[in-house]
Amino acid sequence: MPNRILRDYTDSVPVNQLDWLGECLFVRLIQKADDYGRFHGNPTLVKSLLFPLKDGLRDSDISARLTACEEAGLIRAYESNGKPFIEIVNFGQRLKSNTRSKFPAPPWSQSDTFPDCPGTSGNIPDNPARGEGEGGDDKEREKARMRDMLLPAVERIKGKHPRLSEPPLTEAAIMKAIFGKIEKGASLEEAVSRIEQATEQYAAATAQWPENEHRFIVSSRKWFENGGYDEPPKSWLRGDDKNAKRYVPRH
Repeated sequence: MPNRILRDYTDSVPVNQLDWLGECLFVRLIQKADDYGRFHGNPTLVKSLLFPLKDGLRDSDISARLTACEEAGLIRAYESNGKPFIEIVNFGQRLKSNTRSKFPAPPWSQSDTFPDCPGTSGNIPDNPARGEGEGGDDKEREKARMRDMLLPAVERIKGKHPRLSEPPLTEAAIMKAIFGKIEKGASLEEAVSRIEQATEQYAAATAQWPENEHRFIVSSRKWFENGGYDEPPKSWLRGDDKNAKRYVPRH
């Protein structure tokens, strides 16, 4: 059985934004990252491990391409114990369910920012294993699998909010919001759809606000953490609608 099935990125718009060195770095990163898509973020280590036979590359060359990959939405940078790491977005290349990551988990996948997995519909088991020992490992694998499954939706929702702040914490807040809906009886698809629709409505409403009121747009992290997506859309209106209730941000 193969260890990795490589995706075809030849028609990827984000990859096409990279220069040749950036694309080469990204392809080599896919090959060298662990089963969770994680790897070192130190440019010196990245250079030595991804380009061991290439002379003339500078740390600054690697650092610039890592930044380009992050700006294109292909990777996310994070730190653990003061050391830099990166994670490929929506990696989805893990073939074995019992593997452990070789690198520290990013903050958006830590247990304190990722809720226990409730039962859901579709192809996700209704009763993910719980408890210590082997059952606990099964639970962590299930959480990781569900997280990988939700990452595209989380990235999409995050990008629709009018005021992005602290991306990793925003992603964790969106994850919690989705699972909060599921715990109240919504299916996974319904939870994602409701939150995404509310985010779009909030963005559309705030786009019509007078410029001097843009400072009242709630940051994405606080908006998702405080359940802004459950506020009545009328509360986000401004202008001449006398029946519109003024939206007061909750901090």
